[in-house]
Formats: sequence, C-alpha cells, structure tokens
Amino acid sequence: MGFGTFVIGICMVLLAFLIYKEIKRTHRHWLTGRIVVSIVMIACFAFLILPLSFETSLQNKKGQLNLITDGVSADSLAKIKGIKYYTDPLLADQLKQKADFIPDLAYYLIEHKDVQNIEVYGYGLAADELKKLKNYKITFHPSAMPYGIISCNWTEKLHEEETFTVQGSFHNTLNKAIQLKLTGFGTALDSVMLPAQKLSNFNLNHQIRQKGKALLELIALNGKDTLTKEIIPVQTITRVPLRVFMLTSFPSFEYNFLKKWLYENQYPLMVRSRISKDKYSVDFLNRNSSTINSIQAGLLEKEDVLIIDQQELENISPAEKRAIEQAVTKGMGLIIWADQPGANTALINSFKLTTLQVQDKLTNLFVLDREMALASLPSNQQLYISPSSRQQAVIASKEQHLVAAEELYGNGKIVATTLQNSYQWMLSGQQRDYARYWSELINAAARKQEPGITLQTHDYRPVVQHRLLFQIETADTNVPLIQYGEKHLAVKQNLLFPNSWEAQTWPLNSGWQTLSVNQRDFNFFVYGKANWKALRQYELLEQNLNFVRQHQVEVANTQETTTVYRHEVSKWWFFICFVFAIGFLWLEDRVFNRG
Repeated sequence: MGFGTFVIGICMVLLAFLIYKEIKRTHRHWLTGRIVVSIVMIACFAFLILPLSFETSLQNKKGQLNLITDGVSADSLAKIKGIKYYTDPLLADQLKQKADFIPDLAYYLIEHKDVQNIEVYGYGLAADELKKLKNYKITFHPSAMPYGIISCNWTEKLHEEETFTVQGSFHNTLNKAIQLKLTGFGTALDSVMLPAQKLSNFNLNHQIRQKGKALLELIALNGKDTLTKEIIPVQTITRVPLRVFMLTSFPSFEYNFLKKWLYENQYPLMVRSRISKDKYSVDFLNRNSSTINSIQAGLLEKEDVLIIDQQELENISPAEKRAIEQAVTKGMGLIIWADQPGANTALINSFKLTTLQVQDKLTNLFVLDREMALASLPSNQQLYISPSSRQQAVIASKEQHLVAAEELYGNGKIVATTLQNSYQWMLSGQQRDYARYWSELINAAARKQEPGITLQTHDYRPVVQHRLLFQIETADTNVPLIQYGEKHLAVKQNLLFPNSWEAQTWPLNSGWQTLSVNQRDFNFFVYGKANWKALRQYELLEQNLNFVRQHQVEVANTQETTTVYRHEVSKWWFFICFVFAIGFLWLEDRVFNRG
C-alpha cells in the first residue's frame, strides 16, 4: 500500500468520524454547513500532505530557444509563442512565472545540443553572451528606440581654460519640444531646445575654469518637469606649458596677433622675425632669453612646436632645414603657414595645395575632430589642401575643402594651414573661435608627452558591480604595485609589450574612485546602474543588430513540438482554507452553545 493511499484512508476515516459526531450532536443548527466545512477541512489537510498538480502544454519549434531581454513589454511578451527563457537575473521580478531563468547560457547550449535557432526579444544580449552564439542562427526582434539620450560623448580630462564640449543625440517621443540643459557649479552652463517627436543632435559647450574633479549634469526639461538627468564627470588638470618657437619672413598681422595671443595665454614663446636678408628681430616672452645665431638641432630639441610661414621655410639655409627635419623626426611638432602651391621643400611638398574659385565672401570653418563650427570669417578663402590618404583633416570649410591637415613625420607631426587671416576673429570680437582654431592646431602638432605611467579603463563608462578592466603602461618592465581601495590587485603582463599590464576589479560603489599605481593616484568615475540607461539600451540594440547582420547562419526548417508542463499548486492555499474551516467550526460552536 502506497503512502498516498494510506493518507487518503486515514483522512476518510477521520471525515467519517467527524460527520458521525455532527449527526449525533444535540444541537443540530447549521448541520449541513458544518458537514460541508468538515469535508473541506479534511480535503485541505490531505492536500497539505499530498501535492496537487495540473498539466499545461505549449507549442514550441524543435531546436528553437526564445530569449527575453530588457525592453520587452507585457503585450509583446504575451504574443511570443512557446517556452520563454531569460539570462538577466534583474528581469526576475518582471517576468516572474512567465519565463524560465538560464544562469549560464553557454552551459545551457552545451546541455541542449538540439538548439539551432535562437530568437532574441528586447534590446538584446550583452557582448560577452553574443560571442558564444556565433555558430547559431540568431533572429533578433528589437524593441523600439528608447526615449532619452541615446548617444553622448565628451572629454573627461581637460586642461585649464580649455572649452568643455558635450555632444550626442536625444530621442524625443513627446508631442512638444523640450529643453536640454548642461548644469554644474550651481548654475546653468549651456542649453538647447530639441524638437518634438524627433531624433536630434545636440552640442553644448562651456569653458571650465575650476580645477580638480567636478560632476556636471545633463538635464532634459519639459517646462519645470525634469524628464531625465544624467551625470557627466569631468577632471581639470594643470596645463603643462608648451614651448613654442616662431619663425616668420615678415611681421604680418597674422604673426602679430598670434604672438600676442600666445603671450597672454602663458606659452613660453621664442620669436624670430626676418627684417632683411641676414637681419632678424628676436623676442623672448614668458621665458629666459638666449642667443639665436642659427637654427640648430640643440636649439630645437627642447621646443614642443615650431611655427613657420612657407616663405621663411624656403628662405632658411639647407643646414637649418635639416635641423628642423631632424627635430620633427624626433618628435617636435611643426606648423606651416602655406600661402602658395608648388613648394619645393620636403617638409611641405607632401601637402598638395590647390586654388579653388569660391564665390562666397564668407569662410565658414569646422573643427572636424570635435564637429565644432567656428564663426564666419570675412574673406574669400581660395587656397585649400587636397585630401590625401597619408594625412588627416583638422579644419575644413562647410564645402568640405581642407584648410588644415596633419601628417606624421617620424615621431613628430607636421600641420599645414592655408588660412592667413585668422586674426579677423580677434578684430570682430570672436576671441573664443580664434582660441579654438589655434589651440586645435597647436595641440595637433605638439610634441607627444611621455608620462611614466598611463592608465585607461577598458569600459569608457564603468558601471557599479560590473567587471572593470584597467590597461596600464609603465616606463619599464618591473611589475607595478597596484592598489584599489584597501586591496592590492594582481596584474597580467602583455606577452608582446612587456611594459603593458592588465588588472581587473568589481567596484561595489558608484562615484569617484582612485587607483594607485606605484603610489601615483589616478581618478576615475563609476556610474550607478540607473545612470545613462537609455544610452546603454540603444548601444545594446545597435550591437545586436550589427551582430545579426555579420553572422548569418542557415539552419534546417524545424518542426513544432508539444511540451507538457506539470505545475504544482502552492500548499499555502490549502493551509489558508484549513485555518478558515477550523475557525468556522469553532466560532459556530461558540455562538450556538449546546449547553
């Protein structure tokens, strides 16, 4: 005799005894009700011991796996046929009993070798999970583009007085325009209006004067209501003055204004301007004076940037040209004012200068690397640089004609510019555009600084409780001492580059963090899980769409199968009914006392 039969037998005997006692009672008020409740009580008692279950069936294609990811709505979830699974534990509360959890997708696929086709719903899977699915056919059912900031870029480390720029795209699904505002230091720094029901680009700027670490905010406002608020960490570092040497064939307006601007911005400046064939005027600004008889390698090895016009470059002696070439090869930057095509000097003849007949009397320029427009110049710019695969564009007109380009030359860089009237910005009160233009050229050409230690995070937006990988370069091959918080991190050496190292950790707190490398501190910011949620969702969306486009795997047609599921009814329901039944019998006996 089985255990279930034994329990049922005991319950039947107990029920018969209770019914007999009810019939023999002197007071028979509510006799029928008491008998029914007694039956319910005994039944609940039996089901507390013996499990009660029921069966359901689902139609599912053989070899198909339905994966639910973040972004799937309740309506979309109900329309998905077959068994549903998810791999993100954060979705447990949302999906509850609607899908089954897979803790390790790779292990699940090894155990279920019949799976060939994977249907992904929502914003998609993370990059590490997609790498495991290269041999499977992936069908992606993307959710709609999220609302909010879906792309955003800025430079986290700035030098003093450098203009901070944040650029990106905002997806506005509302029926009205909204305001996007950059705030920080207790005030609004810049703002822009974004049109309704449109994906719009934005560009916000501010010249940061504060030093050290700061947290700015990018806030979307609908009137006085805050729609989204995102954190932008910024670090302002002390500018290392670049040593600049200027050589000019004559003291032009362009030369005089640039000389004054470099001096006012604390650049250590040395200037030599030709007066006649063998006579020069020499100035030393923000630096100690010295003797300049000729341009020699020893003089140039301490300079970061040399600025020279094309005529002076052709007039200097062959020995001076060789000295400049050697200095650029060793890392010094060179900026050349080019004013005519057909140069016969090696340092500039790789830049192909062309004359274009442009009717527009205004020159509208753009800093290409930052996608930043500069104020219009009242000139008819006609000399441009032809594009070359060896050179990178720096400044261009609105017609995409190059005004400035850079080229590698040994360990240094050569920047050529055909703009001869940037001083017009200063005359028209556009000092910011003048500063942006020359800062871009000088920074592009400047000698590369070689710090003893460089550090960067593998993820450009580290998130709390996620793996954070550090890439570290040191000046030598000695194992660096790395400390994060109170813990020392183990490092892994790169096999090809012995001075390159990797370390990893899992940050537990958001906010500014410090990593110490050989007792030198580096600051970085860790974001909370709620920060930049729309941006991460959109990046995930694009990442999965690109993966599906690049990995096309054909599989045979699959047949539909029926899977039967057995569900056990929770014992809590029977316990509650059992308590209510006992309570009813006790209360009825108290109200209608037999005495």
